[in-house]
Amino acid sequence: MGTPELSASIGEVQRHLNALCADIGTRVAATPAELAAGEYAAGYLRELGLSNVTTHTFPFNAWGYERSEVEVREANGWWSVPSVPLAMSASTPEEGVEAEVVYVDATPERIVEDIDLEGRVVLLWGQFGQTPEKLEQVQSSGAVAAIWVDDRVPVSWLVAIGTPYDWRRYLTIPQVSVPYFDGWRLARTPGARVRIHTRVWQEAAHSINVYGDIPGTGDGIVHVGAHLDTVILGTGADDDASGVAAALEIARLLSQRDEQPLSTVRFVLYGAEEELSEGARQYVLEHHDAVERSHLCVNFDAIGSAIGHNQVHVTGPEELAQVARETPDYPCEVSVDLTPYSDMFPYNIFGVPSLWYYRVNMPNFRYFHHSEHDDLPAVSPAVTARTASAAAHVTWRAAYAEPTWHREIPQEQAAELRKRASWFYGI
Repeated sequence: MGTPELSASIGEVQRHLNALCADIGTRVAATPAELAAGEYAAGYLRELGLSNVTTHTFPFNAWGYERSEVEVREANGWWSVPSVPLAMSASTPEEGVEAEVVYVDATPERIVEDIDLEGRVVLLWGQFGQTPEKLEQVQSSGAVAAIWVDDRVPVSWLVAIGTPYDWRRYLTIPQVSVPYFDGWRLARTPGARVRIHTRVWQEAAHSINVYGDIPGTGDGIVHVGAHLDTVILGTGADDDASGVAAALEIARLLSQRDEQPLSTVRFVLYGAEEELSEGARQYVLEHHDAVERSHLCVNFDAIGSAIGHNQVHVTGPEELAQVARETPDYPCEVSVDLTPYSDMFPYNIFGVPSLWYYRVNMPNFRYFHHSEHDDLPAVSPAVTARTASAAAHVTWRAAYAEPTWHREIPQEQAAELRKRASWFYGI
């Protein structure tokens, strides 16, 4: 049986992008906007006639901020630096904090060794990495606050930094991120003093997962999904309204077919991805049986950049990577690797191979990542539809025909998987 013609509609993709970004807007986890995005997705799956359409809420801390100010004193006076708090970090006292800033290169494992940070503000170049060690060191260093620079994005605007949900206990001092070039200027100002005022709020709330099925004749399941939430900046048109639009469009394409799949195709839209795939983790923990029967997770995360290069990251056997390479009319770079930074990772922990569709417009990244510039003008509905068409063909091969790959995580990937699962989730 040959693969059918499965061409995604640019107009349908645009409809979903508009609904998520123009109508709903920024969708931080556990806020009414994220809930509205979940309700939109559930309503559309019901409109298509999918079975078992379900919304599942789970406890999660909502957060936001009312104030974030950083001022730097130089010889000629004070100058202001744009800033945004790290997700779920602490507020400053009402009077703020004022102290000398000390630059630390965050690459070494021991970032505070032999550096006196007592009563100072630490400026860190880079991310906290794959373990909480750096955050623990900052918390226990005696520093009164921390300023982070995302060194992956050399831009002049703010870049929001998320943190794994389980690591919020390491965010007991005020922590903010600043733009790359402002951080550069600050790092080159010896003896500079900074004033920081932040007012961050948190409250107990609920995030949401949504799923629905095209039932199969057999026991197998293919999961296809993307995430509903955004960081606190921008409307997340690329990250990840583009992915949600692709998943919903594949649901439309397959639900219109007369034939029934051999394996159930389950479309899952996850909440709280920006705090390290908490929604996907909740899903796999709540649905052991479905995950055990799954032989593929197709994940979309940031696929819509108007200019760039398509990538498909494969966690699983070489045979699965070959399927991705053979996708017709879809130029892409296919790599066999493992990453904990999107919603396929919890599936990988339970032995499910995955394809992560991704798109870059600078070396391995996107210039508008986690910023106000991740908005509708940054994405192309045509590019998103092309990826949806490619992934629809792979999904068809996985669900409507017998898979040509084994349900396995190769040994080398499995060893790395165990380490990262321990680092991020403590399992």
